[in-house]
Amino acid sequence: MQKWIGGEDIQVEATTTVPTIRLDTFLNQMQIDEIDYLKIDAQGSDFDVVLSLGDRLRDCRKVKLEVAITPIQLYSGAATKTEVINYFTQHDFVLIRIDKQSHEQEENFTFVRRDQLYIMSDLAENLHTLEPELLIDLAEKVEDYEPLELVPGWHFDSGWESQKTPVRLRRIIWDEIKQRSLEPRISFTWYDNLKVFLYLGNDLSSQLFVEGRYDPNEFYFLDKLLSSGMTVVDLGANEGLYTLFAAKHVGDSGVVLSFEPSLREFQRLQDNLALNEEITNVKLLQIALSNISDTQLLKVADDAHSGQNTLGDFAYEGITCLSTETVTVRRLDDVLEELAVQCVDVIKIDVEGAEFLVFEGAKKTLERDRPLILFELVDQALQKQGSSTHDLLSYLRGLGYEIFGWGEFTGLPIKTTQESLPDGNLVAAHPSRFWNLVNNADQVRLLQAELEKAQAILEQTKDKLQVSQQEIVQLQSQMCELRDTLQNELQSTKDRFEETKAGLQAELQQNKEVKNQIQAVLEAQKNQIAAMESSKFWQLRNQWIALRKRLGLPE
Repeated sequence: MQKWIGGEDIQVEATTTVPTIRLDTFLNQMQIDEIDYLKIDAQGSDFDVVLSLGDRLRDCRKVKLEVAITPIQLYSGAATKTEVINYFTQHDFVLIRIDKQSHEQEENFTFVRRDQLYIMSDLAENLHTLEPELLIDLAEKVEDYEPLELVPGWHFDSGWESQKTPVRLRRIIWDEIKQRSLEPRISFTWYDNLKVFLYLGNDLSSQLFVEGRYDPNEFYFLDKLLSSGMTVVDLGANEGLYTLFAAKHVGDSGVVLSFEPSLREFQRLQDNLALNEEITNVKLLQIALSNISDTQLLKVADDAHSGQNTLGDFAYEGITCLSTETVTVRRLDDVLEELAVQCVDVIKIDVEGAEFLVFEGAKKTLERDRPLILFELVDQALQKQGSSTHDLLSYLRGLGYEIFGWGEFTGLPIKTTQESLPDGNLVAAHPSRFWNLVNNADQVRLLQAELEKAQAILEQTKDKLQVSQQEIVQLQSQMCELRDTLQNELQSTKDRFEETKAGLQAELQQNKEVKNQIQAVLEAQKNQIAAMESSKFWQLRNQWIALRKRLGLPE
């Protein structure tokens, strides 16, 4: 007690024997099936009460208990903070709030059963009390991914405002992490039980964590396209999402060549590959691709935009250069020849504006193997490295490739003959090779589906337009009625005004005549008073003269 602030005031007045009962026994006797909120304050025995629940802990939704955090416990044998947290964590509970008390010698912990997190309306108000490591632990517990499905019209952060409870929950946690400027690394389980590290400070990871998906249409397409034994080349692999996904799909008989020049991203690529020990068909190469063999300076973007590293200039505003690295630059044709790669089936490329240069350095491969290509098209980025959207599309079409955009209504590749296209991800396929979804038969079906969906939306729009037109007619009718009513009220008000005006004018004229009469009376009274005053004056004067005579005074 001497080690406890306030302990000197504690005195033992008496001891007594009291009955005790296990909490699970009590619940069973009282036929209580579930506890919505369990609050414990048992002076050092809080954890003993929790232990007395046994398996019935799973029937508690929310638990609050007190834990001393001093090196020396006030209550002999009381559980430590670590013991309490570990026990609840092992039983699928999440710590969502910590409140300090007793001169910060004790903390009240509030735990929520994991499946109850998704219905907590006040979670955002509680997160600020958590220590960083506990907040990060919570983030790891709620991470999840959306099903591998088509999401027509998807773009980065398009689903962040989703009303789905899991997405809203992860957004709340991510906002708290962002507000504190934390940049934690957490483990994330993805498609096909793949494991990747998420760095919650950067764009890619925040997108995967919050919405639970990234490039959903592209991965759905690859899922239908890739098969065992294929060779896939990932140019600009970043942290390795496409590399790992492809490796799973091409199997042990296939191979994935993964190129990433940035030291930071290459290390993360290695770490993610190491997380998936079962994957042995990936070859990592820390080099950049272009149309020459040389060394160049790579601009490394700040951590928040770590996927934007470039051999040119940054295409988007708000990106700062964290550092520069001298990197090896090679032609893809030369690298594949050295590696004795016989045939390339699929190329995914995202090299921040160097796409045209890379294709020039891969001309032999493109002409020989005619691989399917997934590529990013950003005109501003291309221009910063001496090419353009038009140049890139013309080059691929000159090699016999057909270009496919992502269907607005199906989310699948749709052939386009436009010479210029908006920024975004595209697919290039050579008609000499058969590919699922981009062959002629599938394209007819997809175009029909696009047309039907477009027609359905057009019909919906037409119906909405008709409803709107009816509403407009009703509003016009109501406006006409309102106009007539207002005009009638206006005319009535005008008539009342004229009547009031005439009455006031008549009253004014009458008042004027009364005023004149009053003035005449006043004037007459004034003259009368003056005459009376004058007469009185002469009377007094004559009396004065008469008095002077009697007194013998001179006049």
